[in-house]
Order: sequence, then structure tokens, then C-alpha cells
Amino acid sequence: MTSGQFDHRATARAFTERTDARVSLKPAGATKGFFDGGWWPRSREPVAEFSTLISSLAERFGPVDRIGYSRGSWDTAPDRLLVGQNTVRLQGFRGMNAHTIVLIGPNLRRVTLLVVPAHAAADPANTALDTVAAADCVADAALILTAISPF
Repeated sequence: MTSGQFDHRATARAFTERTDARVSLKPAGATKGFFDGGWWPRSREPVAEFSTLISSLAERFGPVDRIGYSRGSWDTAPDRLLVGQNTVRLQGFRGMNAHTIVLIGPNLRRVTLLVVPAHAAADPANTALDTVAAADCVADAALILTAISPF
């Protein structure tokens, strides 16, 4: 196994628990549409990025048990991720929209986030985060990201 790859049966431990994820959420009671908000990760590395996202959302939503993501949009990931004392099951799907991530937890309704590409420039990425977090936004990923292209 080369550096950066995981045995899919393994559990990876998040060594840093950053809470500075670039995430923007709709206000409580907002129209759901396709998304509950947006997230702009810093890389395609799932252990670091998912750990940061989970830690950032913990105060508002509580623990996360499961993350669904587009397998082709991320580097290789383990099946499980240990963040603090919580084990999070990671499930990559081939048919999932490349710009979507879904989080589920015991006290957490399904939260669906638009994923802004990590390589996006700051101005368009922030525009996408503001757009998707607007209380009345019902646009899908293609519409939001096409409006801010090129990255």
C-alpha cells in the first residue's frame, strides 16, 4: 500500500481536530431545496477534510455517525474514521453527485451539503457558499457551480 492509501477495512484516526471548516448553512426553518448548505474543503484528502467538517458541525448538530460521498471526487478513504471518541462510517458511492456530501447522526437529520471544489478560487467559492446557504435557495449543484465558473 502506498502513502495516502488505506486498507478499506481499516479505521483511520483524525490526528488533528480542526474546527475551521469553510462551511455555510441555511438558517433554521429555511426552504430545504437540494441542500442544507455548502462546504469548501481545502483538499481531496478525506481523513483530514471529513474530520474538520465533523468537528465544525458538532456544536450545531451533535455527533455524526455516517458520511456518504462521491467516491470519484475524493482520494482513497477508509471505511471508518475515528474523530475524538466517535467512529464515523464513510461510504463512497459511484452514482452520487460529485458535488454532494451527506451526513447522518443519531440526533442529526440528514444534512446534505454542496461541495465546492477544493481548487476553486476564493471569490467564486464564497459566492457559491453564500448562494447555497440563502434561505430560499432551491438550486441544484450544476446551477450553482455553473453560475460561478470558471473556478
